[in-house]
Amino acid sequence: MKNKISLAGTLLLLTCACGWAQDETNGAETKSRKWKTKWELAGDVGHNSNVFKLSPSGKSKLELNSPAYKTSGRFKDMESVDDYIISPSLGVKTGNKKDLLLGLGADYNKYLQNPKLSYLRLDFSAGKRLSKRSNAVFKSDLLPDRFQRNYLADATDLTGHVSPAERIYKAASYTQWLNSLAYKYRFIKQKKGRAGVAGSLLAGYGTRKYNDPFKGRDRNVLRAEAAAHFALTKDWNVKLAYDHRSVDSPVKREVLILDEALFNLDLNNNGFATDTNIRTVQPVDRSFKSGTWALSTRFSASKAVDFAASYKSMSRDYSSSQALDPDHKDRVDKRRTFRGEMDYLIRKGLHFTAAYEHVRQDTNKKGDPASTGEVLDYSVDKVTVGLAYRF
Repeated sequence: MKNKISLAGTLLLLTCACGWAQDETNGAETKSRKWKTKWELAGDVGHNSNVFKLSPSGKSKLELNSPAYKTSGRFKDMESVDDYIISPSLGVKTGNKKDLLLGLGADYNKYLQNPKLSYLRLDFSAGKRLSKRSNAVFKSDLLPDRFQRNYLADATDLTGHVSPAERIYKAASYTQWLNSLAYKYRFIKQKKGRAGVAGSLLAGYGTRKYNDPFKGRDRNVLRAEAAAHFALTKDWNVKLAYDHRSVDSPVKREVLILDEALFNLDLNNNGFATDTNIRTVQPVDRSFKSGTWALSTRFSASKAVDFAASYKSMSRDYSSSQALDPDHKDRVDKRRTFRGEMDYLIRKGLHFTAAYEHVRQDTNKKGDPASTGEVLDYSVDKVTVGLAYRF
């Protein structure tokens, strides 16, 4: 972790140095062309009601944590269903609004009850004004190493069927890198008595790489978004967007625990197709396509108070054609997300922030009618309050 923090600090200092250098070299230019550097130091405390995104039955099993689960390692380092998170962050922006604006940030999320979930995130952005009506922004986001949860890695079978204690779970962690390039064009400028209208297009690419033995969870992501922006008044704007993602995962052979009767197959070659909880190794495909509609708005109630709200509706369709892949074949996820935020200016540069977010996912796995695999329905409530100082 010390190496990660050192990397974040080095990148921040480089960006700051870039802004300082521009100030020095542009000293003879007009004030409007001079580069400026701004810092933001923030921190918040939040509560997450379901940090591992467990179903109701999964939450009960974690809280029970029976001897069989301890033997299998199913909930190792998964200490609590909910958690309190402390999130300090540091960001810097440097540039000139009429030329180029660079940004760099780092935040660390410390989980108090599940310390293994703690992670560092780094982000970089570069915005360029192309004309009076248009601009382009490149963004890059990096999660160097994040623990997700424990997943089934293997199983022993000494009793004719796999018992809970014979399952072998291992920790799954991943490194994620997401990049995007957005172009925004203003069609109509907002004026008194007339709304402003703009449109934007975004293209993105990202990767998620897991540790062994979970390479079948790796993903390459292609993203495209189209959005319409409406400045209804000087203090009120609305955005409507559609986001499409195509996610490709490698087809890997993995250990599954299946009931023979559901597939009418003799998986353990004992002459019967009626055994339950049988260990078998089968190809698994986690590729999917998703579409998300999002409606968001921001409103300034006064010079000191801003409110924001958003609603997202996502549909995710998995494309697995593997015959014995019940967790993904013919699977459809529906996810709904509501978020509300408030920003209160205490005094110049000092802001109080608060946010509430509710997420609910419902999964229909037609290839797993008896839900022999992981149950994936879940809901999460998140509440955060914090302070930010911008200087």
